[in-house]
Amino acid sequence: MRMVYKTFVALLMTALFCSVLSAPVLALGKPAGLYGYISFNGKPIGGVSVSLSDGQRATTDSSGYYQFGVFNGSTYTVTASYNGGSASRSVTIDQARVQVDLNIVPSSSGSKPAATTTPTAVPTAVTQATTVTVTPTPAPTITPTPTPTPTPTPTPTPVPGIPSPVDYRLLLLIIALLVIIIVAMGYYILFKKQ
Repeated sequence: MRMVYKTFVALLMTALFCSVLSAPVLALGKPAGLYGYISFNGKPIGGVSVSLSDGQRATTDSSGYYQFGVFNGSTYTVTASYNGGSASRSVTIDQARVQVDLNIVPSSSGSKPAATTTPTAVPTAVTQATTVTVTPTPAPTITPTPTPTPTPTPTPTPVPGIPSPVDYRLLLLIIALLVIIIVAMGYYILFKKQ
């Protein structure tokens, strides 16, 4: 009976040890991907800076494409800024790959060209004449200031598959090996004394 008790205690200690070691690994979400396309006024644009609320940054390629490695079950805010405008959206990762497309609309201060007007003299009426002739003044000439064409940054190199920040399978393998070693040592210590 004493041997059964010792075996039960050894197995209980092993299970407790395994649960303590595996808790941080199981708490991590599975690796996932967040990707999408950024457009400016409805047109895909390259060289746009895209950032996540966790601090990751990327730059869009020539077709406006970006991607990040994220974790399933986490919530992120994607923000893209370009030429004085910006767009952002919050998303909760609930599948292996989530697409978030953003359209940046130019800010109102930067999208309208400045107009220049030419003032003209206002005619004065002659009071002594029997007929008053008013010469119409031409409308002011508005000359728009051209908006500069944005120069995109060089196209970034394509990003290979989504990297996994932590390979949880390797951690589980290491934990399993440690458990086997501890169980073997426990049995050796328990049964050596008998």
